[in-house]
Amino acid sequence: MNQDLTKGPIIKSMLLFAVPMILGNLLQQCYNIADTFIVGRFLGSNALAAVGSSFTLMTFLTSILLGLCMGSGAYFSICFGERNEKALKEGLFASFLLIAGLTVILNVIVFALLDKIEFFLQVPKEVWPLMRSYLVIIFMGITATFFYNYFASLLRAVGNSIVPLVFLAVSAMLNIILDLWFVIGLNFGVGGTVMAAFAAAVKIDAFAYMPVQDFGNAFSTFIAQNYGAKKYDRIRSGFKGAMAASFFFCIIVSAIVWIFARPLMLLFVDSSETAIIFEGVRYLHIEGAFYCGIGCLFLLYGLYRAMGKPEMSVVLTVISLGTRVVLAYILSAIPTISVVGIWWAVPIGWFLADCTGIIFYLSKKRSCSTKAVSLFMLLQSSHPH
Repeated sequence: MNQDLTKGPIIKSMLLFAVPMILGNLLQQCYNIADTFIVGRFLGSNALAAVGSSFTLMTFLTSILLGLCMGSGAYFSICFGERNEKALKEGLFASFLLIAGLTVILNVIVFALLDKIEFFLQVPKEVWPLMRSYLVIIFMGITATFFYNYFASLLRAVGNSIVPLVFLAVSAMLNIILDLWFVIGLNFGVGGTVMAAFAAAVKIDAFAYMPVQDFGNAFSTFIAQNYGAKKYDRIRSGFKGAMAASFFFCIIVSAIVWIFARPLMLLFVDSSETAIIFEGVRYLHIEGAFYCGIGCLFLLYGLYRAMGKPEMSVVLTVISLGTRVVLAYILSAIPTISVVGIWWAVPIGWFLADCTGIIFYLSKKRSCSTKAVSLFMLLQSSHPH
């Protein structure tokens, strides 16, 4: 069932549209959490480290495809809002060829450079064999990642968030069943099951802020459809309401993660692994206190994608991730700060990206207002008395 987001109550429409996406990703995250539990409990800390070490690389690769699919989805939403079927069909054909071609190129590159990753990411020798087996299987799924995200973005662009939920539900259940079979039943280890597992704390982190990420995607579709329909007052109202709803959710989740950080870590790591638990709790206390920062960032991503300014989404991503990388290297090198500096680098990156995105939005809004006033005065001066 397609949903027209250019009509009806603003926040209610966004929430109803976002709910199937949130449920779908909750199912996916349930698989990821089950996966992490199985790896941590049955394969040990080296296996958990192996899949956790792949996080940055996996995020980088999937973000390229996901960003292109979501950007295409924003264009599809604008065409849907304009009721321009011709442009929609042309956009579908062009974007599919572009992203499919890039997927093929990525597949070739990652397999060609697979054995260079150990040096680039400074992976410990005892972890690399497990990580390599894991990456081979993950890389084989790049094409499937493209297909799902492309068609899910298309369906969501025209207001259908139910069908992607169904596919995710089936996929999540199959993954959990196969995971148990391969790891415990067949003893295949990391190479046979692990499909999307990260380090325990990162999994908890991703699960915690995932609903607000999906709400940001729903917000993007809302903005794009209304931008295409030229309902600018509805966009402004939607932006304010979405920001308030996102902040409210993030504050609640931050409190939950802060309070239950240790019990959550104990789900995945044996209580005897005191150093791992300590570091994971410290990570969650730092990241969990600042979920409002990433909640705001997801909305800004959605806003700029939907309004035809994807370059700003790229800028915000570069600021967020760039700051994280630079500060992680600088702060972790200071003996009195060490590893905790890596954790602090993340919310600092969110904050700087948020400030940049909001300042740009306000400056453009003021610029548009100034241009409108100037145009009005020009028309008035040229009007015959």
